[in-house]
Amino acid sequence: MTWAIERDRSGTLIQILKHRSTPKQAITPQDLHTNLAEALRAGSFRIADALLDAGAEIVYSPGSRSNFPKEEVAIRPDEFHGHLGSLALAARSRYHLTFWYRPTKPYASEAEYWRWKKRTMMKILARMRIDISRRHMECPTISFDQYRRELDIALIEAANADAHSVEMMEFLLAAGANINAEMNDQYVGQVWRNALDEEVPSLFRAKVEFLMERGVNTNRVWSWQGPLTPAEFFLEKLHWSCLFSADTSFIDRGLWTMDFLEGRGCLEWPLAAFEAFNTCEIALQASELAGLEVGAARELELILNDTEESLQPLQTALKQHLSRKLLKKPLVTLREGQSSEIIDGHASKLDFDDKESLPEAILRLEDLREEWLAESCSEM
Repeated sequence: MTWAIERDRSGTLIQILKHRSTPKQAITPQDLHTNLAEALRAGSFRIADALLDAGAEIVYSPGSRSNFPKEEVAIRPDEFHGHLGSLALAARSRYHLTFWYRPTKPYASEAEYWRWKKRTMMKILARMRIDISRRHMECPTISFDQYRRELDIALIEAANADAHSVEMMEFLLAAGANINAEMNDQYVGQVWRNALDEEVPSLFRAKVEFLMERGVNTNRVWSWQGPLTPAEFFLEKLHWSCLFSADTSFIDRGLWTMDFLEGRGCLEWPLAAFEAFNTCEIALQASELAGLEVGAARELELILNDTEESLQPLQTALKQHLSRKLLKKPLVTLREGQSSEIIDGHASKLDFDDKESLPEAILRLEDLREEWLAESCSEM
């Protein structure tokens, strides 16, 4: 069974199910739903589809699972599935992981992979509706919150996927997922944060633009410490990355992502704080920084004052980058609705130009994105 799951050989699975249909060799319901979870994790959606047809039980996140009768919870053990239900397990799977570290490539393209993945997710959704409708009929006080919760968690995970991520998020939003949902009890995350955390430039742009077009709240980025602004999130990410990585190629990429968001009006650089730091003035008070990224100003100060040697490349890059921004700072008051890049000539670049600086893995994912776009155009 493991061999078939790793290679997504549904034909092999069907033969196994046929040959183990005798009472002595029968595959138990526990076997079916455990293998379904493994197939979803592996991105083996032909196998997952066959297991669902064979009667494999879907699983729910712990928050939803607590509302099931005890006999149903018994076949949904936490140790196998952690904090994700079947829908979210399917959503988080990434196309490139089906063949980068595997002996075979089960799908000819990401488009084919997405077709099978969507088919499986539709079956899971249909099963969820049946489960919840049945429980609602048995106990009318039970709400449909569990169904919506599974959709929300799946949407959060969908933002981690490869080139088909936008199509999958569109699919889940159409099914009723909440674009601004945050999970805080057993599962934590946020779709906006996962999109901002994307390392592949073209995927970052596609995910961010899609979510902004759909009305995501761009001011709040989830973190373990509490909500952050986008500028604070990226400065903190750059800070920690430099402390724990000898590779500094991500610095320029991080600055590009911040400029990209600034150009769309959802990120504000802490220029006032930098100007005060750069001219050796007394640090600005929080009241003076109102509306000027208090948290980002604090994080910037931490970076620039840190004596850790590994932070020197980041400190230099930030000083140069922000100094250029100060020189281009508009000297006139903007008219309502007019963006600063019109006046100061500093329009954020839509695409990340320095492809040669990208690590090999990110370059390969960029290539897969190009293949996805080319195939999408050919199907139009």
